[in-house]
Amino acid sequence: MSNDKLFFIYQELFAKYPLSFRNHDAEDTQFMNGVHWPEEWLPLVDQTCAEIEKYLLSIQDTSKTSSLPRIVQIKEKFGELKINIIPCDENLSKIRRNAAIQSKTCKNQKFDK
Repeated sequence: MSNDKLFFIYQELFAKYPLSFRNHDAEDTQFMNGVHWPEEWLPLVDQTCAEIEKYLLSIQDTSKTSSLPRIVQIKEKFGELKINIIPCDENLSKIRRNAAIQSKTCKNQKFDK
């Protein structure tokens, strides 16, 4: 996926899931540096971010927003989708593991935007 297309996708993700991507914007070169994953994973990335955002909204009342987990990186590593979240609790680990497993089966799917 080209850097220009990835930039556009991250702009959409940052706007759609503001709690998950706090402290990031599409100009964030540290976040964008080295971030590449197959375009076919876009629906999975979107679905996973939605699950993370939903979970964060459910715990937001009990935590200060500044201490809530947030997504710090999305990448492909060893053929799997890796979503790095800091801090990462057991519920978020399950969401991440499910995404990694699903990424192995969706590489051949096509997504037209």
